[in-house]
Amino acid sequence: MTTVPKKKRTAFFILSFIILAGVCATVFAVSLKKGMHVDEYYSYGLSNYSGNNIFMSVDLGKTYTDPKQPFLDYMTVQPGNGFSYDNVWDKQSADVHPPFYYVILHTVCSFFPAKFSIWFAAVINITFFSGLILLTYLTMKNLTTRRSTALTAALFCALAGGLIQINTFLRMYTMLMFITALLTWLHVKYYKNQPLQFFICYPLVILSGMLTHYYFFIFLFLQGLYFGFSLLLRRRWKSALLYLADTLAASAAAVFVFPAMIEHIFTGYRGKESLDNLAASTGYIDGLKDFFQIISRNLTGNLLYVILILFAAALIWRLRTNKKIAVKHIELWGMLLIPTVCYFLLVSKIAVYHYDRYISPAYPVLILLISGTIDFTARAFFTSRNLRLTVVLLLTSGCILLSYWGCDWIYLEKQTEPAVETAQKYAGLDCIVINDGVNFWNHTLYYEVINYETLTFLSSADLKVYAETDAYHKRPVIVYIMNILEDQDALLRDLLAQNPSYSGFTHLTDSHFARAYLLQ
Repeated sequence: MTTVPKKKRTAFFILSFIILAGVCATVFAVSLKKGMHVDEYYSYGLSNYSGNNIFMSVDLGKTYTDPKQPFLDYMTVQPGNGFSYDNVWDKQSADVHPPFYYVILHTVCSFFPAKFSIWFAAVINITFFSGLILLTYLTMKNLTTRRSTALTAALFCALAGGLIQINTFLRMYTMLMFITALLTWLHVKYYKNQPLQFFICYPLVILSGMLTHYYFFIFLFLQGLYFGFSLLLRRRWKSALLYLADTLAASAAAVFVFPAMIEHIFTGYRGKESLDNLAASTGYIDGLKDFFQIISRNLTGNLLYVILILFAAALIWRLRTNKKIAVKHIELWGMLLIPTVCYFLLVSKIAVYHYDRYISPAYPVLILLISGTIDFTARAFFTSRNLRLTVVLLLTSGCILLSYWGCDWIYLEKQTEPAVETAQKYAGLDCIVINDGVNFWNHTLYYEVINYETLTFLSSADLKVYAETDAYHKRPVIVYIMNILEDQDALLRDLLAQNPSYSGFTHLTDSHFARAYLLQ
C-alpha cells in the first residue's frame, strides 16, 4: 500500500478548504439576492415552460386568486413535463442562446415539479465554480510546478469579487468560465507531455462550449489559433493536422446537434447587433475603457495598475541582472496572455452591452495571469521563500478584499427591494397589471405581485373588461402599468371613470419595467 506524500496531503486539505470557502462565499452572496434579473427569469422559463412561445402567457381579464400561478406555470416544470428535452431544444431554437445550460437547469427542476427556487440554478453555478477552482489549481501547478503558487491562484479564484458576482447571476456564465478554464488546462497540459487523451477530451470541450454560449467561439478561435501556430512552429505536423481535424469535427458536431446556432449568429437579433458593432466606426474607445475598468475593479479593486507597475519593474530588474526566461515559459504564458488580450479587444468592439458577463469567459485566464504576475514580481525582488510567500499572499489578499469594493453587485437586484417592500405593505389588496397585450415583461413583476390578494392582467387596448373582472369592487386596488405604455395617466383615468368608488390615484413605486399606483 502506497502512502500519499505529506506535501500532497497538505495541499489537498488546503485546496479542499479553499473550494469550501468559495462555495460558502457564493452561497452567502446568492442569499443576498432581493430579486431576479430579467434574463434570470428567462433561464427558468426557457428551461421549463411548455407553452407555444418563449414568453410568459397570461389570460387577459382573468383574476388569479393565487398570484403565483401564472409565474409558476412559466418558470417551473409542470407535473408530467419533466425531462422534456425536445421542449428545451425548441425554446432555445426560438431564442438566441444554445441549449446546454437550459438542459441542465431543466434536469434539476424536473426533480421538483411545480416548485420554484433560485437555488435550482444557483446549485449549477456552485458546482461549476468548484470545478473552476480545481482547474485553476491544476493549471497553475502545470505552469509553475509549485504547489504554493497554485494554491494562491486557487484562493484568488475562489474569493475574487468578480467571480462571486458572476456566480450570483443565474445564467450560463459560471458554466462558461468552467469550460474556458477546462480548455486552457488542456492546452497547458499538452505543452507539458502531449498526452493522447488531449485529442479525446478536446473535442468534447469544444462541443460543450459551443452549446453553452456563442462567445465561446471567440475564445476558442483565439486560443486555438495560438496553439495551432505553436504546433506548426515546433514542426509537429501530425499533431497540428489532428488538432485542426478535432476542432472542425467538434464544431460541425455542434452545428449538427443544434443547427439553429447558424441562424442565431448571423441573422438573430443579438448576432446582428454584434456584427453591426463590429462594423461601426464609433464607440470602440469607450468599450475598451469600460471593459478594462470592469476587469480592474471586479478582480483587483483597481490594484491592477499597481501590480502592472511592479511587474514592469521586476521584468526590467530581471533583464538587467541577466536572468534569462526560458523560451518554453514565454510560449506557455503567451498562450494565456495573447489570446486573452485579443478576446478583450474583440469583445470591447462587438459587445452589445458593456457588462461584466461578456468579459467573464476570460476571467479564469486573467486570474492565472494576475497570479503569475504577482508571483514573478515577488521572485524577482526577494530571495527568501517565506518573504516571497508573504508578499504574494498580501498582494493577493489585497486584490480579493478590494474587489468586493470594486464590484457593483448588480445581480443582487438590490433596486428591487423598495418595490417588494411596497408590495408587502399593501399585501391585502388586489392587483391589476396593465400591459400592451404582449407578455414580454410580465414575468419581471414576480417578486412584487405575489404579495397581493389576487392578480388580474389587462390589455391597455381593452380596459373596458375591467368592470367584468373580480378585481372590480370598492376596495382600493394596486395597478402596475408597464413602462412601454407612455400615457399612463390616461390609462388610470380610464379605470377611474369605470369605477365611481375611486376618486384618484397615487404613484407608489417603480419596478424594473413598470410603475405601481394606488387607486382609491
